[in-house]
Amino acid sequence: PYGPQNAVRGTNRPDKWTNLFMSDPAQSLPAWIELHLPRPTHFKQIQITFDTDCNRRHKHPLFRVAECVKRYDIAVATASGWKTIVQQEGNYFRRRVHNFDRVLSDRVRINLHETNGAKSARVYEVRIYDET
Repeated sequence: PYGPQNAVRGTNRPDKWTNLFMSDPAQSLPAWIELHLPRPTHFKQIQITFDTDCNRRHKHPLFRVAECVKRYDIAVATASGWKTIVQQEGNYFRRRVHNFDRVLSDRVRINLHETNGAKSARVYEVRIYDET
């Protein structure tokens, strides 16, 4: 129930379904999600929603949710191979919005390299826009 198709369902919380991609905890990271667009498309913004366990209250200001993805990058397919357009380290936020120079591609790959302690990387939602 935690397959990559959940990251594009259009919701970022569990409701009638898990709506969460979770990498296999038996496999070490990195893991990745690849989005295939129906045709080459221009875009310049990607939004990602990670799992920060919104059901748990945290009182410590420097607390980091173990399930939240800490280090990741975003790449797009080009004629000469994959091109990294975003690199992020030290993340602990639930929602990340990345703006970059406009690209044209039909595939986007989010490489999940490290969490804040959990064995599985978790992503609730990925959105792609051609606006800022």
